[in-house]
Amino acid sequence: PLYAYPVIKILNEGRSATHIELADDYVKPMFPKVRALVVDDEPMNLVVASGLFRGYNMIVDTADSGKESIQKFTDTDYDVIFMDHMMPGMDGVEAMKRLRDVAEQKGKSVCIVALTANAISGAREMFLREGFDGFISKPIQLNEFERTMSQVMKGKFSGKGGRA
Repeated sequence: PLYAYPVIKILNEGRSATHIELADDYVKPMFPKVRALVVDDEPMNLVVASGLFRGYNMIVDTADSGKESIQKFTDTDYDVIFMDHMMPGMDGVEAMKRLRDVAEQKGKSVCIVALTANAISGAREMFLREGFDGFISKPIQLNEFERTMSQVMKGKFSGKGGRA
């Protein structure tokens, strides 16, 4: 991936830019067999997130509301749920809390990551304080997604991206 510093250095210094380090040894992490549910009331956001996550060999399902996410989670086990914050009817925080109740009733644990455009200062801390396992801002930055997935899936999957 390209990181901001080398790009800015090239933009500022042009062809005379020196000491630019690119990550030649980068290996894209894969998350095969990870079942993910993406919850968002905006259809285009569901399309974009699903396409990106499938690029990591994840099995992706979608829900367009908090209510639908609860129904889908009741019927299907997911390894991770990506939850939008601002949705009509039931917001993402309320949906996350209800999903945790359903998981407890099922005797399961569930990993829920806030996936939201609400990236104001302190938003990450607020979502984590509310009980989310992680936070990714929209538009989705792949390096942020990869870092968050590696953190929240730690111990649940082997280092090579398969189930442990």
